[in-house]
Amino acid sequence: MMNVGENIAFGLKRRGDRKAVINEKVATILERVDLAGFGDKKTDQLSGGQKQRVAIARCLVLEPAVLLLDEPLGALDLKLREQMKVELKKLQAKVGTTFVYITHDQSEALVMSDHVAVMNKGVFEQIDTPQNLYNSPDTPFVAQFVGDNNAWSGRIRKGKGKTAEIETAEGSVFNTKVDETFESGTDVDLFLRPEAMLINPDPDIADLNRFEVVVKSILFDGANSRLLAHPLNADMELLIALPQNRQYDYIQINDKIEIGWDKQSGICFPRESILQQ
Repeated sequence: MMNVGENIAFGLKRRGDRKAVINEKVATILERVDLAGFGDKKTDQLSGGQKQRVAIARCLVLEPAVLLLDEPLGALDLKLREQMKVELKKLQAKVGTTFVYITHDQSEALVMSDHVAVMNKGVFEQIDTPQNLYNSPDTPFVAQFVGDNNAWSGRIRKGKGKTAEIETAEGSVFNTKVDETFESGTDVDLFLRPEAMLINPDPDIADLNRFEVVVKSILFDGANSRLLAHPLNADMELLIALPQNRQYDYIQINDKIEIGWDKQSGICFPRESILQQ
């Protein structure tokens, strides 16, 4: 029953601010959320994204120290949600107010945040930048929870400094970087991102871990297209990213292809860490 300006002014009126002050603050916040001139419009004249900005403006006009957003994009369709991610990120940078953003959508958390807190059973596993959460997880839970990861269980055959040789349960032997020194025989879990795996890598590239897989499915999703594959003589499933800078139209289901990955791409944790989750 209220227009845009009345919606935004509601909290100020309840607080008892003078009319002149209210009008000035409403006009200012409308400009900051890129809705200048929308004050007289009815809410049913707005798009979904504009309505969301009005809701944000209604909170921001009260000048809170912190703004809590609890799944604010959950009711929007996918395309509008993607647009609003960018809009909210720009809006937060523009107004400077701290946003505490609660979401189950990892993409939202990674795209929009300066820092992300990952919780497991009520305990913070890691509070860090999105880049560090993704590239340098502190725990196996964070490694598995944030983004997609392929995982092998294995045992340390030998270690030297920041590199270790792992024999997996399937019999493969990989060299990977490690953040701590492991003794021979230590049970570990190895994680590897889908985009870290190279398809039919150049034979001249040295020091790659190499193994063969059988393609079981091609998961087309534009820039996020993947292969679902099984290592030879193993039942585990692997997700392998299809880079967009090369054409892989020749790959068909049941093809046998070679996969390679650099030891710097591996993330390794002692097995007992997972048992403690």
